[in-house]
Amino acid sequence: MRSYTREFADPSGVKLPSTERPKGRAASLWFWLMLWTSGLVGAADSLSYTFGEALDPETTNADDALPEYQIKAAFLHHFVRYSEWPKEALGEKTDPIELLIIGKSPFGSVLKTTFDGKTLHDRKVVIRYAQAVPEKITAHLVFVTGIGAKEEEGLRKRCRKKPILLIGDEKGFAARGSCANFYVEKKKVRFEVNLEEVKSSGLTISSQLLKLATIVKAKGGGK
Repeated sequence: MRSYTREFADPSGVKLPSTERPKGRAASLWFWLMLWTSGLVGAADSLSYTFGEALDPETTNADDALPEYQIKAAFLHHFVRYSEWPKEALGEKTDPIELLIIGKSPFGSVLKTTFDGKTLHDRKVVIRYAQAVPEKITAHLVFVTGIGAKEEEGLRKRCRKKPILLIGDEKGFAARGSCANFYVEKKKVRFEVNLEEVKSSGLTISSQLLKLATIVKAKGGGK
């Protein structure tokens, strides 16, 4: 056994380029994180993941930090895995599940690495990217980051009451009328879920994943 990340690569199928593999203490954190996405440990086994300076600076080197967007990529994996879409929204059995990243992607190659070679709901996963909000959205999950308020409102209107799991990258995004959002609290990645929006979109999210969430309701013009 050469390292935690090398040991993990066999059961999960996820392999990071050597320049992206964490070292030191973060190697074991990454090992656990990828076991989580592979389904070898349960979604509710931990509330959140520590990253960056959350590691003790007196006992941990800078290389030990687990990057924020590796964590968020793993969460997106589990949003797909633990969510259910209407059968008609998934199309033919050979059709893939489509993820759409809107805005300047902060993931680098990590998102592709997380989903590469995986099948979820017995389907392949395809990731697409758009700098601006498309006029027509056909994706099953949309992750958005770094767009303006006007674009955000237009995006919500395009997704509302459609089987699209719309997830933002800032606190309060779900409460403004979307399905979910990530936020960082005390150097930990957490997420909020608006169950009213999830239901109105015709989607369901497993209680396994909801155990990790902060549940919010729409407010301030989210509808």
